[in-house]
Amino acid sequence: MFLVFFLAAVIFVGGRWLGLPRRALNSILVVLFTAVLFFQLTLPDGNPLKDATGGSLKNWLVLAGAASLVLAYRWALQRLRNRAAPSEDPAPKR
Repeated sequence: MFLVFFLAAVIFVGGRWLGLPRRALNSILVVLFTAVLFFQLTLPDGNPLKDATGGSLKNWLVLAGAASLVLAYRWALQRLRNRAAPSEDPAPKR
């Protein structure tokens, strides 16, 4: 599991250093996460690649749930901020 987190950190830091857009970095990290889930679902127990990526699907699903909660919270906060922001309508003309 440490290997995957290290690889994700290298991708994120390297992408920021190269100036990649945040959306592209997020897409790459989603592909990495999907690959890990694929390995966990398809490889048999005891496979070295499955063991190197955590050995259990349960841990990854808990991580996905926590990430989903954080993203949903951020989305809700952004919506509240947008609703609370004063409108930029010009003053009414007399």
